[in-house]
Amino acid sequence: MSGATAFLAFLVAQRLGELWIAHRNTAHLLARGGIEHGAVHYPTIVALHAAWIGALAWFGWDQPVHLGWLVVFVLLQLLRVWVLATLGER
Repeated sequence: MSGATAFLAFLVAQRLGELWIAHRNTAHLLARGGIEHGAVHYPTIVALHAAWIGALAWFGWDQPVHLGWLVVFVLLQLLRVWVLATLGER
């Protein structure tokens, strides 16, 4: 498996995991009396993420992974995890 393929597989797994977390959190909030606003745009956001991953696969599946950009990505992922952790069940 090439570095680009492994990176794309990681991104797909990450996004699927985030969909699961979002669904779980929505269910918890609704069960506690929460009201969802703006749900109509959720499929558009999911489609945007799918299109982004599709574009990465189309244009980058055979490209090398550059170490500098990978470091930037990892640092941004650490910030992403921090944001998800601070949001908790929201």
